[in-house]
Amino acid sequence: MGAQDLPDDVVDDLDAWLADLAEPDMVADEPPPPPEDQDQAERMLRRVARFGRQIDQFTAVAEAQRKRIGEWLEDRVAGASRQRQFHEATLEGWMRAQHARNERLLTVNLPSGALRLRAAVTKVLVTQEDAFTETFAVTRPEWVHTKLTVDKKRLAADTVPGELATLAGEPAPDGYEYREVMGVAGWTFLVLPSTGPCPPVILVPRMATVPGVLFMIPTRRSFSLTTTPKESR
Repeated sequence: MGAQDLPDDVVDDLDAWLADLAEPDMVADEPPPPPEDQDQAERMLRRVARFGRQIDQFTAVAEAQRKRIGEWLEDRVAGASRQRQFHEATLEGWMRAQHARNERLLTVNLPSGALRLRAAVTKVLVTQEDAFTETFAVTRPEWVHTKLTVDKKRLAADTVPGELATLAGEPAPDGYEYREVMGVAGWTFLVLPSTGPCPPVILVPRMATVPGVLFMIPTRRSFSLTTTPKESR
C-alpha cells in the first residue's frame, strides 16, 4: 500500500489521536452474544473481516508515518548539526583571535556557557598494531599489554618525536602534525676530548625510528565549549 493509497479517515484518525483529539475507542468490555442464525453469523463474520482490514490499514498508516518521521528526523538533525558546526567553528575562530591578542586568555565565560582553549595532548597513533606488537612484545614488553595491546602512555614516555611524517601519504588532521617515533636502539661509547692519558668515555644512546607507530602532536591548543541548560531559548 503506497502513501497515495492510505485511507484518509485512518490518517485523520491518527492525526487526531496524536493531538489527543480522537474519540475514545468504543470497544465492548465483553464479547457479543452468539448469533441466533446464519444471517447473524454472516453479519458478524463480515465485521471480523472489516476489523482485519482496519488492522491492515492502521499498520500501513503507522509504517508510512514512521518512515515520514524518520525522514523528518534525519533532515532536521542534519540541518541542526550543520548549523551547530557553523556556529561552533565561528566561536572557535573568535576565541582563537582573542587568544592571539592576549595569550593569557584561555577561557571566556558567557551567560550561556564558556569558551575554552586547553593545552592539547600529544597522541600516540599506532599505524600497524599487529607488526608493532609482534616486534616489541618480547624486546619491550612494557610497551605492550597483555593480549598484545600497545601501552601508548609508556611508549610515549620512552620515546621522542622525530622527523615529520604522513600516514598513507595523507597529512595529519587540522591542528596536528605527524612525526616519527624515535626510540633507543642501542648504546655507543663516546670518547670525550681530553689531554690526559685516560680520556673519559660515556655511553650515548643510539636512536632509531620505531616502526608501525607515529606521534600525532598538537600544533595549537584544543577548543571546547559548554552550554548552560535553560528551559527554552
